[in-house]
Amino acid sequence: MTATQEPPAHATGVPGGGFPSGDLTLLRFLVEQALSADTCALSEAELVDQIQEIESLQASLAALQSTRIRAFAQAHVENRRVDDRSDFDTLHRSVVAQIQLACRVSTTEARTRVADARDLHSGLDRIRGLHRAGELSAAKVTSSPSSAATSTRLSGRRSMPGSPPCGT
Repeated sequence: MTATQEPPAHATGVPGGGFPSGDLTLLRFLVEQALSADTCALSEAELVDQIQEIESLQASLAALQSTRIRAFAQAHVENRRVDDRSDFDTLHRSVVAQIQLACRVSTTEARTRVADARDLHSGLDRIRGLHRAGELSAAKVTSSPSSAATSTRLSGRRSMPGSPPCGT
């Protein structure tokens, strides 16, 4: 596996914050190419290696999605909060609805993804690191004992207030 390098900030398509918007399109293009590749010439060992790499890539993409879900939830709450008396349950339902539409999943799955994104940034640093490195799938992150304990402890009101600011 090769190390990735961030392009210079002045590069075309790179917003000031860093992540180039075209990178996801490039990834999609590369996946489409891999789908059309002839696998008949590959050995069983090569196929298993590719399956392992794909699993790791899926986990890394799920971690990326989780960070974007968290960032969206924080921005959504901050942009709609008028004062400290804002209805956080309504804001949370709005966040879940947007994630449900974006991910094309059920309301329950959207709630799980929002909760996982929140929990991964609320003290589950080791699990978040393994997830980012592609060593833990999204399903394993959701079912991890510490994540389940955190979710159980925080169940009832699933709102974003009190979550750490972006970048932590």
